[in-house]
Amino acid sequence: MEMTKEERFGIACEKVIGKHARQNDCVGTLGEKTLHAVLKHYLEPDAEKHEIKCGSYFADVLNEDGIFEIQTRNFGKLRPKLDYFLGFSDVTIVHPIPKLKYVCWVNGETGEIAEKRKSPKKGNLCDLYREMVGLKNYIGHPRLHFLFLELELVEYKLLDGWSKDKKKGSTKIDRIPSALLGEIRLSEKEDFRMMIPEGLPERFMTKDFKKKAHASDKGASAGISLLKHLGFIRQVGKEGRAYLYEVVNRDENCRAE
Repeated sequence: MEMTKEERFGIACEKVIGKHARQNDCVGTLGEKTLHAVLKHYLEPDAEKHEIKCGSYFADVLNEDGIFEIQTRNFGKLRPKLDYFLGFSDVTIVHPIPKLKYVCWVNGETGEIAEKRKSPKKGNLCDLYREMVGLKNYIGHPRLHFLFLELELVEYKLLDGWSKDKKKGSTKIDRIPSALLGEIRLSEKEDFRMMIPEGLPERFMTKDFKKKAHASDKGASAGISLLKHLGFIRQVGKEGRAYLYEVVNRDENCRAE
């Protein structure tokens, strides 16, 4: 019987995390961040297909399904690689979304690790506006695909921040995944309608978009820029000094194309 995705992810976790636990490695001492390593083994269990040189670049994974690039942030930095890779191969950009996150605080002086606490924040596609806007001109390329992995994970953070409790501005040490909760695959341009926040009024301002997307000011601005570029929302006027927008329905997009 073929294994489920969740089972394959569990095996990848054991392969990477279990190995270092047996060797008594400490959190943050691995040469490669744990999450990145687990995702590589999930996408392709054969390590011979990891870190493959392609021209002047290295692909995280290269197998019969094409190239997989794991990117936890700074999507815009992928542009030179994409310009090269898309010339000869399908490329899937893989990004983890912390759907269920726990936080563990580490005392840098004593090495003591506090009991993990559940974070109230649940990751979703709207968190990616500032990343995706950097690749907006590539969305819809027939060879480019996105795979967002919804994960349960523990984030280890060092108590070295600037606030009184040393938590604000602290250093992230590592993220240790424990389970795959779901996958979101986006390829065709229309797939990205999933990034429109739910519950928007018929006409909305940036502040409405920000509220429904649970985004920051910069995140909301990036989201509107991205969705306008894709033709999913349009500007329809102003209310005072604020721009008004509305969602463009699928039928209008089809007629325009």
